[in-house]
Amino acid sequence: MEKEVDTVVSLGVGTRCDEHGEENVIAPILKRLGYKIERAKTNMGLGKITNPVEAQGTEQEIEENREEQDGKFDELILSIATAALKASMTTTLCSLAQHGKNDVDSIPKLEEIFRDGASIQACQYRDPVHGGALRPSRELRTSANWKRDFSPDFRAVIDGIDEPASVVAIFDNQPAAEQFLKVVAEADLGLSVNMSASVEGAEECCKFAGITRHSVGYSLGFEGTTEKLPNTQILTLATMCGHGMISSSLAKKMIDWVKEGRRTPKKP
Repeated sequence: MEKEVDTVVSLGVGTRCDEHGEENVIAPILKRLGYKIERAKTNMGLGKITNPVEAQGTEQEIEENREEQDGKFDELILSIATAALKASMTTTLCSLAQHGKNDVDSIPKLEEIFRDGASIQACQYRDPVHGGALRPSRELRTSANWKRDFSPDFRAVIDGIDEPASVVAIFDNQPAAEQFLKVVAEADLGLSVNMSASVEGAEECCKFAGITRHSVGYSLGFEGTTEKLPNTQILTLATMCGHGMISSSLAKKMIDWVKEGRRTPKKP
């Protein structure tokens, strides 16, 4: 269908891993079809149903039912996650709670995860309600942005978590992402964790943290009328946001300003 519509579409395929965290079913098929398996959204299998439930049946039946529901829960989290193409080499860890499954007492759990991981060097923390560690201000005029302090305020994100939601940590190096995932895994708080990174990088992070992948959503890139896409340099910046919230025109403007010497990559 993507060859028939007059637009650009981003393709993604999600599948379950085996008990060893391996995925040898869908990946070979995609490779035979000519797709390059590079980046994916990987579910770490840490999500559990932790909300109190009314006990029915024997103790063994209750435990078996809980284990079965835990597996279905992580599959559900993967199914609603976006398998978007990201041209950047960043690693994004998203921890989230789901209503009716593990949202009871999830706020202090989210705070604990990101407070314990605060000593690990992240590029960014953010939650979808209040924003990230870099935030705009109503008191600043447009011209003041060029001289303002762009130091990230991670504490503001942690202190601002006031409802069950997805909270994100972004890293620009794999060792830091590995350390953070290990902290989350050892805390064993029952919150689902997704990692958006290279397939190989996510596997290495899992091995470091001592866990196995639950499922993976492969990012297969763009299809359709791809001639409508911006050039590769612009896409490298614009697709750093998997939801396409970075304007291609803004990315082009920043690239041009760096070329002209009006800005540097480190100073926006």
